[in-house]
Amino acid sequence: MKKNKMLVVLFFMVLFLSTSCSTFKKKQEDPNNYRTFNTVPSSNFKGDNKTSVKYIDHLESVIKKQPDNLSAYFELGGMYFKKRDLKRSAKIYEKIVNHKKAVWQEKAAACLRIAKIEELKKDYKKALKWYDKGVEIEGFKGTYVIGNKGLIFEKMNEYEKASEIYKHILRRQNLSSKEIKVFRERLEAIRFLKQLRRY
Repeated sequence: MKKNKMLVVLFFMVLFLSTSCSTFKKKQEDPNNYRTFNTVPSSNFKGDNKTSVKYIDHLESVIKKQPDNLSAYFELGGMYFKKRDLKRSAKIYEKIVNHKKAVWQEKAAACLRIAKIEELKKDYKKALKWYDKGVEIEGFKGTYVIGNKGLIFEKMNEYEKASEIYKHILRRQNLSSKEIKVFRERLEAIRFLKQLRRY
């Protein structure tokens, strides 16, 4: 009887987690909100591998001639990301962070893109460092940037830290009903995981 009860609880947990994770991911990938950065925006370039190599060469020559052309840096970082050269992509974004002509929005955006790259590489400590740097530059704590940090803590099995982040977000006054739903679901998912560990 206890085994059947456990299977039913497990079934509903899996169902709940898959629904809440997909809701969170959809919300984060909003392309109109540069503060979300669940994915690193790659270049809009369409073409084959041979053409993309030429395009990368072109962007690199543009940067040599116009070292202050930050749009070219962003595009080049996106192209390297598209080719799955995460190391080069991160280096390009780091150049933006350290560029003397970059404004705070560009520096913050580059930090958050590096954070996502480090997250994809599963270097969660570096990802947290870059998220913090982006937030520091940006001068405010963006809801989904902080939410991404919560997800990283979950991946590191640091559920208490993740819970604290989600609770902190839920104490904010300006949240939409969708945001409230997403972060409540994350808290509920963590509670379920804790209950599962007890069995």
